[in-house]
Amino acid sequence: MRGFPHSVVLQQISADQPRISVWFLLLFVPIWLPYILTQGLMLWPPFIRVVADHHTSYFLIFFVVQMSLTCGAILFLSKRYASALWYPQTQSRSHRFDFLLILMPLLLFHLSDCLSIFPSIIVLPSIATANELSQTLASMHQDIWGRLAYGSSLTGVVCESIITFVSPVLEEILFSGLLANRLARSFGVTVAVLGAPVCFALIHAVQFGLGPHLIALFFAGLTYTIIRFYSGSLLMAVFSHLAINFVIFVPKWIVAVMHFTHV
Repeated sequence: MRGFPHSVVLQQISADQPRISVWFLLLFVPIWLPYILTQGLMLWPPFIRVVADHHTSYFLIFFVVQMSLTCGAILFLSKRYASALWYPQTQSRSHRFDFLLILMPLLLFHLSDCLSIFPSIIVLPSIATANELSQTLASMHQDIWGRLAYGSSLTGVVCESIITFVSPVLEEILFSGLLANRLARSFGVTVAVLGAPVCFALIHAVQFGLGPHLIALFFAGLTYTIIRFYSGSLLMAVFSHLAINFVIFVPKWIVAVMHFTHV
């Protein structure tokens, strides 16, 4: 691919990079530390009773803590390692728009998956009684949202939706940005373009477990990394990640709206 990697990325690779210990710390603390701590506290019966009595407050506190840690990590990395992430800015507009072509296969894959769910959702009101519709929607809603970190309550849906559009910023900074930089500097661009997506997929295995979904996560990470290396803009990788998350969450939101409407 001509002009790959972008000259801006080459300058960013040669810039000051965080130590690997700092990288792991800023990955672990915002994303996993609150979850691990709360799971540990769940082994303490008094804490379980508090959560049961103040369910909404518990999730709100968890959300505020995780959001604060995530935003703090984003601000710290963006300021401390700006020359490795955001500067110098690319001057080539053609590369900025070419990223859409690179994103298209991943976007079409998730769009097809998203559209395949719509028919079953749309026809529900016409084939089910009010009681059957309510029960079916409740089951679908619990199956979709109950497996996520913040649960299936209205508060949980709102918190999960917000964090889903904040976490990708940190993930792209850490994986398509800093990790790819370090791999490219030590082992070359090819290892960076392939290695960063592998790490991206494996990190998500902690949350979602092992399975075929890791292949999709690998190709998602590969797409974001290629977009960054080709366009010279980490912002394009962040935007791409946000766009894919939006497509993934559209059917989830539709089910949630229908469920809370018929409760």
